Amino acid sequence: MVVLLTAVGLYDGSSDWLELELDVSWTCDGLSVTAAVSVACWCDVNHNTHYIDPVDLKVVDGASLAASFEAAAGRVLSWTKRPHDPSFWRARAGLPQPPLH
Repeated sequence: MVVLLTAVGLYDGSSDWLELELDVSWTCDGLSVTAAVSVACWCDVNHNTHYIDPVDLKVVDGASLAASFEAAAGRVLSWTKRPHDPSFWRARAGLPQPPLH
């Protein structure tokens, strides 16, 4: 169950995108705070989205929730200083790029 989910769009083209995601959710292992860079998929088999540089922090208690959220939010802020071009992130992760027109 998702407790908090936010996505900050940095690029939104006609069929391409770049978002920074941050969420808090219940998993089989308990509460978790995650953050990731999300880009559109250009694989032969369309996966829709690829998550790059993910952070997954398990929460042990209330203090851990605060520390985990702060760490994940800090990572999201650090990504805003990188290029806002989804192709940069796909290249960094070794993912296919959109076809040239």
